[in-house]
Amino acid sequence: MESNLESPSNGKSNRICPYLGLEEDPATYSDFPSRWNACHRASPSAIVKLSHQREFCLQPEHEDCPVYKWQASQRLPKSIKYPKKGSSQKLKKVLKITVVAIFSSLIFFGILFRQSWMPRLPEWLSFFSQSTQSSPQYVEQLKTKFITATKEEKTPVVPSSTLIQPSESATSIEPSPTLIDPILALDTPIGDKIQFIIHQVAEGESLQIFATQYNTSIEAIKAVNYDLIAPLWVNWLVIIPINTTAVSDLPTFEAHQVEEEDTPIRILSEKLSVVLEKIMLYNNLDSEHILHRGEWILIPREQSEP
Repeated sequence: MESNLESPSNGKSNRICPYLGLEEDPATYSDFPSRWNACHRASPSAIVKLSHQREFCLQPEHEDCPVYKWQASQRLPKSIKYPKKGSSQKLKKVLKITVVAIFSSLIFFGILFRQSWMPRLPEWLSFFSQSTQSSPQYVEQLKTKFITATKEEKTPVVPSSTLIQPSESATSIEPSPTLIDPILALDTPIGDKIQFIIHQVAEGESLQIFATQYNTSIEAIKAVNYDLIAPLWVNWLVIIPINTTAVSDLPTFEAHQVEEEDTPIRILSEKLSVVLEKIMLYNNLDSEHILHRGEWILIPREQSEP
């Protein structure tokens, strides 16, 4: 079906949708799925979902795209539009922490004042059911017993006969993630022994500013970025090594934002054709980690040709 709107002439290959381009520069585009590629067929132009770019915009099949066949410009459908960045995941974590803190406070004061609605307590908290005394010494004694009992309960004793000895053939690339679910967000350290920051460029910022702020060098920043433009554009994503310039043995990295909720890291590695162990290593995650929509991770890529 032919369109009433004239296709832009930007010298793109026939396999690329002629309406694909950067928001501020329709004649320029990324030849791989990127959060910077926008659809200029829509009005207003909007960033296209990465999966749609992969299946249509960057393929000869772009002619089968329903947006391409439009007779007149209109808003890009939500099913195709790239989801806006937000702090929903951070908000969820903050809410969880707040709820736990409030609930813990209710339990503590309920125990202290012997409220009838409180559930039966573990044996190690039975000292709270004693008559309440108001002396400072008694309060300090209660605090000491509470902290000691908590530590003992959270530190189980493992018989020495059940300890697993490490194998001599164990690979050195396996990361050592913590038991705490890491925060995978912009401007938050990602990794373990070597850490990185994924930063969105603001107006007036430069590579020299980043190098000084994070104790690294301009050369190191350039070396670890798979796709870096010069000069920097506002809102461009830059990956910055923290407190190191020794990056010659590292791959280049691409920042990737998770599109779907509850995505196993194994599935993402297959989808992006990246070795699972490398994603685990540089993001300090285990093989069973579940990613959440909106989180950011580092995707190692082969060194690009100079």
